[in-house]
Amino acid sequence: MMSLSKELVFLILQFLDGEKFKETSLHRLEQESGVFFNMKYFEDEVHNGNWDEVEKYLSGFTKMEDNSCSMKIFFEIRKQKYLEALDKPDRSQAVDILVKDLNFFAAFDELLEEIAQLSKLENFRILVVSVNHVIWSPDGALFGIAYSRHIVQIYSYHGGDDVREHLEIDAHVGGVNDLAFSHPNEQLCVITCGDDKTIKVWDATTGAKQYTFEGHEAPVYSVCPHYKENIQFIFSIALDGKIKAWEYDNLGSRVDYDAPGRWCTTMAYGADGTSLVYLAQSFLFPFAGWANYIVIYFFS
Repeated sequence: MMSLSKELVFLILQFLDGEKFKETSLHRLEQESGVFFNMKYFEDEVHNGNWDEVEKYLSGFTKMEDNSCSMKIFFEIRKQKYLEALDKPDRSQAVDILVKDLNFFAAFDELLEEIAQLSKLENFRILVVSVNHVIWSPDGALFGIAYSRHIVQIYSYHGGDDVREHLEIDAHVGGVNDLAFSHPNEQLCVITCGDDKTIKVWDATTGAKQYTFEGHEAPVYSVCPHYKENIQFIFSIALDGKIKAWEYDNLGSRVDYDAPGRWCTTMAYGADGTSLVYLAQSFLFPFAGWANYIVIYFFS
């Protein structure tokens, strides 16, 4: 197979696809040749939970020992098999996967602790972590990720596929619901808000905490930095529908009012700088249920 040119392999693949040959033959050639990665097929197999086929197909293009990224991908595939076995529940199958499939990765320090946690796991759902928000910095050099469990990660982008972890911040008690970048005092900062009812400002270079804003009585769900003339401030909105505005000091909120419906989610400022937009959600009455609507505030 290695002696075949890429052009010939592509022609064969096109022929098999055009003649409607069995997909197993087509995907086997893709995997064995390693010259065409069928992303649609790979995604379908992942969504269907066919983890053995996922690993087999992927191995035609990269091996676990090729690099740390490949090793991590194969680890996640096998970890998913283990978690699904626990969820069935099929303890014997889970143990078999742990011993035969996951034990290989115990030789790597960065994965050893996670494997130890997996081996003690009874209910895997306590480890589920979701991404709440992802946002780029204004210059595109950094992007931040807010997670459902207290952590914010900041990555730097250096072009192509060169992405490096820049900071990890233990930001809030509970989930981090939103984050944003701002430039108070010409210094790039990260603003976060969370289930602990606070808003915090962090130095985007060092991760040092600069401000903590307290005053909301419910989890803070969205933050929106803005400036008007020479004044820098932050809008925040909590799950109880309270909107507050803060300057970069420790003097408390400057604005405090209720959003219509007393329930809000995400905020954004209009490009013209005169309107604050948020997607709101309110329970109207028992037979109508929850209703979504968009509200726009205009500022002169």
